[in-house]
Amino acid sequence: MTDPRKLDAEAAALLEAPLSFQERLVQYTKLFFVGTAAIAVVGALIGVVASPPVPVAIGYTAVFVGVLMLLAGGASGGGYANLGMGVVDRLVDNAKRDRGEHQPDDATPVRRSKRYEVEEGPARRDPMERLRKGLRPEKNPTAFWTVIGGFIYIGIGALLALS
Repeated sequence: MTDPRKLDAEAAALLEAPLSFQERLVQYTKLFFVGTAAIAVVGALIGVVASPPVPVAIGYTAVFVGVLMLLAGGASGGGYANLGMGVVDRLVDNAKRDRGEHQPDDATPVRRSKRYEVEEGPARRDPMERLRKGLRPEKNPTAFWTVIGGFIYIGIGALLALS
């Protein structure tokens, strides 16, 4: 991908600009049809290898994928993914503190040599920031359309499985 630092300000802004609704809808539609094709292939393979008829196997595969999409869309759209990771980070941080591995905030950091271009370690993440972000999730149109796609897959799968 093009490095925005090598472009002028106007081109860099265009690269980072969010996609319009129509552009996103085209991408979501393409992904939906790719998912439908993958469901059909996997369901057909299950139908050929196992005993259920092929349409029923495709239907159950579609229901399974739809349920997974509902879970993924709900977790990312509701902020539960950030909330869960914030809780895990906080628990790990507390466990390290209990074992004595955590330095107090006022401790003098270890000096590193600049002679060999040793870089500082990765920036420390604040687990409480992840928790706050999980409690107040931003708008997430991708999560919304993931849930809508999940409902459509479940509907198609139910029609195929009941036939």
